[in-house]
Amino acid sequence: MARFPKLKKNPAATTDERKAQEFLAQHIANAILLVQQKWTQGMKVLFSRLPNCYQRAMFVLFVAIAFVSSCCFIHQGMVKGTKSSTGITSIKKPGASNSFFKRNRTEQPLITKEEWQRMDSLKNILMERIQYFQSHRTNDSLLVRYQGLMDSLLYIETNYQSQLKK
Repeated sequence: MARFPKLKKNPAATTDERKAQEFLAQHIANAILLVQQKWTQGMKVLFSRLPNCYQRAMFVLFVAIAFVSSCCFIHQGMVKGTKSSTGITSIKKPGASNSFFKRNRTEQPLITKEEWQRMDSLKNILMERIQYFQSHRTNDSLLVRYQGLMDSLLYIETNYQSQLKK
């Protein structure tokens, strides 16, 4: 079996690549901005030439198309909403992946003992904060944030444990 030599990373090449990516991103952003400006100018000219009743009709038509298309996306499952235990609906973007599950299985555990200890201490701190805010009934927005963090920690813990059982 042939062995390929390992190439050392060249710091100059990575900065050049970053500069090239930034340059390309800037030009793409400028092109998008130019297209947006031309589009808005064209629409302003189009609307200025139409009578008021047609302007209103076009506006209603655009709003209806946007509403129907968003309803179709939600109905077909292209945009999914999930309710957490806190009652807040979160939107999952199509094609988004969770890198937590993409890691390759190795002999070493995905979460080390120190990370488990940090998660446990964070859960204890969050439980204390949640109990404090529930007893004093102050600052509901912080309570919702703490409950969301707790839900995230419990989600990570249960999914990791279910992966270990497989």
